[in-house]
Amino acid sequence: MAEIDILLPVRNGAEYLSQAITSIRNQTHRDWRLWVLDHCSDDASAEIALSHGEQDPRVQIRSLEADGLSDLLNKGLDLCDSRFVARQDADDISLPHRLESLVSAMNTDPALDLVGSNATTLDASGKFLGHIEYPTSAHGVTANALFFTPLLHPTVLYRHDTLRQLEVRYGIDFMRWLPSERRTTIPALAEDYFLFAQLAFLGRCANLPERLLLYRLHGNNVGYTKFVAQSQVALDISRYMVASLSQREGLEPFDPAPFCNHAMQLIDIPGRTDFSDEHRQLTALMTRVMQPSHDLSRVLSFSSCLRNRRKPIMMQRYLKHRSRFGHNDREYLTVRSWLIPRALRKLRKRPHLTLSPSGLTSTP
Repeated sequence: MAEIDILLPVRNGAEYLSQAITSIRNQTHRDWRLWVLDHCSDDASAEIALSHGEQDPRVQIRSLEADGLSDLLNKGLDLCDSRFVARQDADDISLPHRLESLVSAMNTDPALDLVGSNATTLDASGKFLGHIEYPTSAHGVTANALFFTPLLHPTVLYRHDTLRQLEVRYGIDFMRWLPSERRTTIPALAEDYFLFAQLAFLGRCANLPERLLLYRLHGNNVGYTKFVAQSQVALDISRYMVASLSQREGLEPFDPAPFCNHAMQLIDIPGRTDFSDEHRQLTALMTRVMQPSHDLSRVLSFSSCLRNRRKPIMMQRYLKHRSRFGHNDREYLTVRSWLIPRALRKLRKRPHLTLSPSGLTSTP
């Protein structure tokens, strides 16, 4: 039994798979086992994984049929018997000290159930693009979990005992705060967000400030190919979390859509510019379910900037918020996505999400 089981799902990922596996084989932490979960690939993915397995018996491959990514990852969890479970994607690169740093964080804080990290972004050719930053403290992860995915999936390390004790699985409601007939499942597209949002309120999750992963952005990322569908699923999860927490606390549910920034942009809700009522409900819920903290104060302050969509008012509130709490890239890009003229947004090829009675739509 290894100390860390690593789940690497792949479907036709031959272009980058060898780099991803090599980055695990080069880890300074050596006590691991890599499960390559091949999901019906018809390219050379299986052969590449088998080649690495012949060189390093810690690399194991399983060819699996699954009903979506949630099911595939759950079948991977069934293979694990380690102290920790980590994730790796087939097109990303883990820096050599990634596992060592994550395990050290878990050992330093035995109350941690999940730890991730920040990341550096690359394009398809490996050229540097920028950085991705997430809230680092446990309070920050929880406070933001209703509005966007507060951890980057291929960076995370789980404490396996927690997964077993809470019966954590991808794609299902393991909180069970809503009646069974109202519970939902998430087969794919945002299965990681569904898991993280629940675990943030049931356990203790954090991110290391170090950039421990090279995260590849290319035309085949789900965020590009299924942008609207993924945004809709993420919004559905945000709404589901609010409904679940409201049910548990005996509060009236409300729609968190005005405050969500899953793609670092706001959702246009036609016919409305003022969401003060929803913000009052949001404040009541968040202050009920969380202890006072700097992170909670920041999230409530920033959401207050978004409760009025008139641009001069939003700008004034944002500048006041920023003077108090300092700069944050996600907050800045979210506000900018709304304030820049629509024509300029088209030139920058930033899609515009609009909420209609039938769901989200997008225009360039």
